[in-house]
Amino acid sequence: MKSTLFEVKNLKTYFPVNRGFFRNVVNYVHAVDDISLEIMSGETLGLVGESGCGKTTFGRTIIRLVPATSGEIIYKGENLIKLDDKKLRALRGEIQIVFQDPYSSLNPKRTVSQMLNEILMVRGGINRAEANERTSDLLIQVGLSPIYAARFPHEFSGGQRQRIAIARAIALNPKFVVCDEAVSALDVSIQSQVINLLIDIKAKSDMTYLFISHDLKVVQHISDRVAVMYLGQIVEIGPTDTIFENPLHPYTKALLSAALTLDKDKKKQRIILEGETPSATIIPKGCRFNGRCWKATEKCRCEVPKLEEVSPGHSVSCFYIEE
Repeated sequence: MKSTLFEVKNLKTYFPVNRGFFRNVVNYVHAVDDISLEIMSGETLGLVGESGCGKTTFGRTIIRLVPATSGEIIYKGENLIKLDDKKLRALRGEIQIVFQDPYSSLNPKRTVSQMLNEILMVRGGINRAEANERTSDLLIQVGLSPIYAARFPHEFSGGQRQRIAIARAIALNPKFVVCDEAVSALDVSIQSQVINLLIDIKAKSDMTYLFISHDLKVVQHISDRVAVMYLGQIVEIGPTDTIFENPLHPYTKALLSAALTLDKDKKKQRIILEGETPSATIIPKGCRFNGRCWKATEKCRCEVPKLEEVSPGHSVSCFYIEE
C-alpha cells in the first residue's frame, strides 16, 4: 500500500487587491480556498479545471513558490509552511517543478551544461568532472545527445527546451515534481513524446507527479488519480477510470463532455454551461457552482456542500449526486 507523501490541510492562498493612491487592500482573490487532499508516494495526481480556477497557484503553493495564507502542507511529517529558508532550501533537491514555457524558465545566457552543472555542483556536492558526466547522462535520459550540452536555449526547438527543463528538474533525483501545464505549449506530436518521457522517468524512479493540465486526454493518459478544481476548491477527486467513466459532480460532467471525441453519441451529450465563471474576488454563497448548475436548488444557493467520499477513493462535493 502506498504511503502519503504530501498531506494538504485546509490550504488557502489569497492575493490582495489594491486600489487607490495609497494602494489600500480592498479585496482578496481566493485563488486556493480551503483545499484538503493527500498525494500518495509514487502516484501521478492529475489536476484539471478551467483557466483561472487556481490549479497553478495550488501547485506552486504546496512547493512554497507562492506563500500560503493559511493551512498546512505536510511533507514527510513536516509542515512546509513553518520551515525557515535554510530548511526549505535543504528540501529543494527533493521537490521540483517543470514550468509551462520552457524558454522563459531557462536562462538564455547560459549553456545547457552551465545550467545543469551549477545545480549538480552546488546542490549535489560533486566536482566538475562528475557533473559533466552526470549532465551527459541526463541529456541521454531525456532523449537528447550529449553534444547539445554546449548549446544555448535559443538553439533548440520548443520540445527540446522542455526536455532540458525536465533534465534540470530531475537532476538531483527528486521525490516530487509539479508538472505545471508542461506540454500545453508544445505541438500535439511533441506532446505525446514528452508525456511518454515523463512516464518512462517515473517508471524508473520513485518519483511522484502533480500533473496540472487543462487537456483532459493527456491527464487521462498519465494520471493514476484525478482532482477536479472549480473556483479555488476541489469538487471531485478519485481514480482516473472512475472520474472519466462515472463522473458525479455536474461540473465534472460538463468538463468531460467538452473534451474532443470522435464518438458521435458522446458529441450529442455535450453539456453547455450557461453564464461565466464567477470572479474569484466575489465568491457566491452556498455551492460555488450553483449559478451555472442545472441541478441547483435553494439549498445549493444557501449551504456549502462538503467534499465527501461516495465510494472507495472517490469523493464529491455535491448535494444531488444520487440523481
